[in-house]
Amino acid sequence: MGSREERAVLFHRKFREFHGGHLKIWDYYNHVESAQGFYSQIFFSKGTIWDDSNPWIKLKNQVMFSYEPERADILFMGGRDWLQLDPSLRENSEIPIINLIQNVRHARKDKPHYTFLAHRAIRICTTPEIEASIRATGKVNGPVFMIHLGIDFSGPIFEDVRDPESIDLVISALKQPDLGHELFHDVSKFDFTVELLTDLLPRDRYLEKLRRAKNAVFLPNKEEGIYLPALEAMALGTFVICPDVVG
Repeated sequence: MGSREERAVLFHRKFREFHGGHLKIWDYYNHVESAQGFYSQIFFSKGTIWDDSNPWIKLKNQVMFSYEPERADILFMGGRDWLQLDPSLRENSEIPIINLIQNVRHARKDKPHYTFLAHRAIRICTTPEIEASIRATGKVNGPVFMIHLGIDFSGPIFEDVRDPESIDLVISALKQPDLGHELFHDVSKFDFTVELLTDLLPRDRYLEKLRRAKNAVFLPNKEEGIYLPALEAMALGTFVICPDVVG
């Protein structure tokens, strides 16, 4: 909890399973914590999963018991967090709102995120493609900044030498399991070791599998905000094969 001289930045999360969007909110949460004159607060919606996949697991006893945005100095919004605000606060908030936009879907009229663009906020886009897509709508209310998404390379997973018993190929198909099984069937005919990943793993275990792989094939969605697993594998020294995707 901060002092009276510090300003509270309130976050909101609906954590059902780990994904890259949560990881980036976690990064911003920590950035606020390290910034002089500010401190982070966070509220989790009902049904949140509290296990080792939740980056906030060690801070569980510090989360807010109720979501009271009107008492915060700054609101940090991502995804559908807008729906947690009273409509009157959404339309004309006197509290500054920072809106992190991590996917091009915000610019699509068939997505609920599109309507959020009309709400006044300072928007941070994570790639030039996302910035261009929301600007093209003509609906954005407030300034837009593009801040490249980064990866935290600290920690032993990025420092350890490669396992001498590395496997030849990992197929990461969490988002395209059917295609992953087809590919696994085809490449299994050849004389090298292959591992197929279709289930969500704790991040450390997932990165460890990528670290041990000589090569990795990634099967993302056709549209992504920014596809972190492929970048993480590159950072781990793995040869990466990944299709181009929007975002």
